[in-house]
Amino acid sequence: RLSIPSDGLPHTVTGGCSAPREWNVFTAWPHMHQFATHTKLTIGGDVVLDEPYSFEEQVNYPEVVRTIPQGTRIDVECTYVNNSGVVVTFGDSSNQEMCFTGMYKYPAGGHLFQCALN
Repeated sequence: RLSIPSDGLPHTVTGGCSAPREWNVFTAWPHMHQFATHTKLTIGGDVVLDEPYSFEEQVNYPEVVRTIPQGTRIDVECTYVNNSGVVVTFGDSSNQEMCFTGMYKYPAGGHLFQCALN
């Protein structure tokens, strides 16, 4: 699904889900790789994070503090610029890309990826 052409132009991908239970979030941690340039997190229609992204300086955002009721929509948007000469696809290598935002939250428990894309 994630496919970034090598054309030097910005390309944005989005994904989202609904919170499977109420969460109390106390920080957010966007994560992408070396082609990423921007990240945006929207919770319940409110943009709570809209920042440039640097693979060399990955930042946690403790100001993203809120209670997310069960069923609330969570959307993540990632922007990339690829000048590598090849199409970049999803993967764990820093020569590939991914798009997610980890949220430090409580209550604990459940699976690592509790909010599956839909």
